[in-house]
Amino acid sequence: MHMGQQLEITGVWDTHPKYGQQFKVTSYSVVLPATVDGIRGYLRSGVIKGIGKKMANRLVKHFGDQTLNIIEKHTENS
Repeated sequence: MHMGQQLEITGVWDTHPKYGQQFKVTSYSVVLPATVDGIRGYLRSGVIKGIGKKMANRLVKHFGDQTLNIIEKHTENS
């Protein structure tokens, strides 16, 4: 998990004999941010190799709330 990422978690509460009540995760998925500020923070976190703070700012300034969609659909895998 990276800074700026959000997770949707499913699980059950369990009681451990030594540590007490704990949440036992059965599944999770990454929830991508939808706001411009959220996308900027997500990209600035370093989650995508080669995109740092300055590049994240430029991408979001240019593509706005569509930035992640554009990265996903228009990035070539080499």
